[in-house]
Amino acid sequence: MSLEVNSLNTSFFDNAYSGNDEEMIYESDRHGMCNIMLEPFINVRYDHSTNQIVGITLNNLLRGLWLLLGSDSSHRTYYISQLGGASSWEAISGDTIYITILTMMDMKEIFNRIIRLIPSKSHNLHESNKKDIELMLLLEGSLYFLHNWISKYDSYIDSNDLQEFRIGCHNIFDKCQTISYLIDFQDSILTKIAEVIDTVEYIIIKRSVHDRHNLATNQISLQVLKGNNENVSHGDNAIKALNKIQFSKAPTYNLDIFGGTQLSKNVFDDESDDGNNNATMIDSNELSHHSRLPIGFLTYQDPASVDNLWMFDSIELARQWCLIDQTMLRNIPLSSFIIKSKPLWSMPRYMRHVPELRSFIDRFNSVALWTTASILSGNTPEERAIIYSNLVTLAINLEKLNNYNSLMAIITGLTQGSITRLRHTLSIVQKTDSEKFKQLQILEVLMKANKNCQNYRDKMTELVSHYDDISVAKDITGIIPYIGCHLTELASVVEGNNDYVTDAPYLLNINKKYLMARCVAFISKMQKHEYTFLPIRFIGIVINRKLREYIRLTPTEGALEARRLFEYSLQVEPEEEQEHYDEYVY
Repeated sequence: MSLEVNSLNTSFFDNAYSGNDEEMIYESDRHGMCNIMLEPFINVRYDHSTNQIVGITLNNLLRGLWLLLGSDSSHRTYYISQLGGASSWEAISGDTIYITILTMMDMKEIFNRIIRLIPSKSHNLHESNKKDIELMLLLEGSLYFLHNWISKYDSYIDSNDLQEFRIGCHNIFDKCQTISYLIDFQDSILTKIAEVIDTVEYIIIKRSVHDRHNLATNQISLQVLKGNNENVSHGDNAIKALNKIQFSKAPTYNLDIFGGTQLSKNVFDDESDDGNNNATMIDSNELSHHSRLPIGFLTYQDPASVDNLWMFDSIELARQWCLIDQTMLRNIPLSSFIIKSKPLWSMPRYMRHVPELRSFIDRFNSVALWTTASILSGNTPEERAIIYSNLVTLAINLEKLNNYNSLMAIITGLTQGSITRLRHTLSIVQKTDSEKFKQLQILEVLMKANKNCQNYRDKMTELVSHYDDISVAKDITGIIPYIGCHLTELASVVEGNNDYVTDAPYLLNINKKYLMARCVAFISKMQKHEYTFLPIRFIGIVINRKLREYIRLTPTEGALEARRLFEYSLQVEPEEEQEHYDEYVY
């Protein structure tokens, strides 16, 4: 059940309280009047059952949020009551709007509306006038909105929008100096916008400094910040904060926790004390953090000396695999998942959109291709069966380490037609290692693609709720979600929901924004979980070298490679020989 509120506030027609020069009063854009106080109708639709706003005009969306953030609680209650009540706005003022605001309007349109709230020199504010009180509440609330946005949700803003944000903040600071006739209010406004400027300057520098491929830009940014006082005179705190940023900083590890002392003594973390490491799969009840390097290997081993990936302990291989995937996942800016018109990851590669997310997708595809090629590299059915069994073991360990992305990639490689047709090879696996074969079937059911991976999504819900329990916080480990499922879900939300309410095309569909924010916030939550294994650099290098050979940059290249592998599969086990091996299949 929903209710639509339509009321008229005649004060919004008063040009004297537009707060701007005459020629700017009636400026408009695709969302209506740029001066939000001139929009006559208050349009809000909310659902009584959830007490959430489900439809609203954009100007009234901003007006409600900014009024809610104003510091004068007594007057705020009066004005917010005209927009449906505070309870509905408190529900919408959380992650949803901060995450999705740039899908509704661009940065310039937001700052255009804030600039027009700043009173002109000819307009003297009176603290006893309700109209002026509303204007001051809106201006103050808009700055609190900017501060919350940039300090808590900066990862959802890409670099181009961040520069627009910076320019807009400096324009606001300059404009606010015109309200000098009301000293206390001016001081409050200038202090808040200066805090926002400091924060955005710091974030811009931090992003630049940590970009190892853009050192020239780093030096330019530093010169601008130190030499151009007109533009960044209020970013001094950001400059001082540079001393806290390092170009590269290796993570600090406690060797006692991560097994560094055991590593140096070549002691394995199984229950035996004789150094024999017979375990190949992780116990689901215990995820040990001690390293499991083969005797004679060192952490600084030359990667070129290792040709066979399967010479490593299967548990340690899965751990290092997870650490690499975790690094790639956490390097993806959350702004990559913000869909303004169409998914950036589906754009042509030459446009160089979301390169970190593209790399993670390429990683998935290369793992799947490597899985298929590895099995076919065996010269005999027996050799292929051994490789197949090793891959199943790796998949089982990845699932127990919550790495569902690489798990799905391996399953994808194992279920290609070029592998499933190898009846002789599979019959040997079923006969010699039937338990692993059954576990693989369970994993296939878990990652099954029907209903948008419903089984996997149920598992993730259970996993997240478990880790949200404070009592098990000490047992938290990393989580690598199956990114393909979440990208599909996000694209479905964008394409399957209208931007505006169907029976009220002037109201934004806020339900769509709720769904989008939920998808992106979930990925953000997964990025925060962290593995605590000891990184072994040379194992990671060996893994990456193997997978690098199977990166295909276009779907056409991937399809051609899959076809080539299928033709090779026909050569290693021709069709005419298949009936001979049927008797081995259970």
